[in-house]
Amino acid sequence: MSATIVPYEKTYRLCFLRHAKSSYSRWAYSSGDEIEKEGEDEEDNFDLPDKYRSIAPRGKIGAQAVAKMLVSEFSEYVPSIIITSDATRCLDTVECFSVAEPDAFGKTTVILAPEFYEVAHGSDVKAKRIRKAIAEKIRREAQMRGAETVCVVGHNAGWENVVKLMTKSSKKVRMKTSNCALLSCKAGEMTWEEALMEGEWELEKILRVPKELNRKAKLDYPEEGSGNWKEEENEAEEDEDDEGGEIFFDEYVTTE
Repeated sequence: MSATIVPYEKTYRLCFLRHAKSSYSRWAYSSGDEIEKEGEDEEDNFDLPDKYRSIAPRGKIGAQAVAKMLVSEFSEYVPSIIITSDATRCLDTVECFSVAEPDAFGKTTVILAPEFYEVAHGSDVKAKRIRKAIAEKIRREAQMRGAETVCVVGHNAGWENVVKLMTKSSKKVRMKTSNCALLSCKAGEMTWEEALMEGEWELEKILRVPKELNRKAKLDYPEEGSGNWKEEENEAEEDEDDEGGEIFFDEYVTTE
């Protein structure tokens, strides 16, 4: 009786993790911002660049909750490599995952990708440009190691846009802070780069901070307003529509 050889079905898994909530307890600015704060000392005007803001206490709680959710419910997505923006809030988020689940993340290879901040942070971002940057980084770092599960840590609006592009969704994928989108691709003989640029990717889940935990954290760690009306508006929406662990879609115009 001859044995039947079943070919190995290679599946790439990719986690898009948005950094945890960052702190605005001290004045922060982006390098391109024009700052006018009359009546305050010069040192208060230029306290901390945007890239170097750390995460808030609420951010730590949220990131650790998502890390535990990933390990307990979607262990197949625990990455062997994490590629992260070098912004402080992204590095802090990676550390939270390691603290929350040391067995799963304590020895994970972490690779810095300064280009993720440059291409994904802010509102004027291009999804195809972000995908190309991710593909190039994974080609050099994951492909040569034989890794089939990778986590990339970065920013909005870029992460929402590139997840939408890769999954060919007709609607927006909303990712709040600490959210983690889980994508998979039946790759066959494709390399990582080929799969990222040409493969059919499925969005399995977006892991979110449970709503009740988020509300409790807001009560335990109230912060002053960020001064960023858009961010504060998004936080107000979070209490209304962000059910823990669910995927939220709304109408969207593609940004590529």
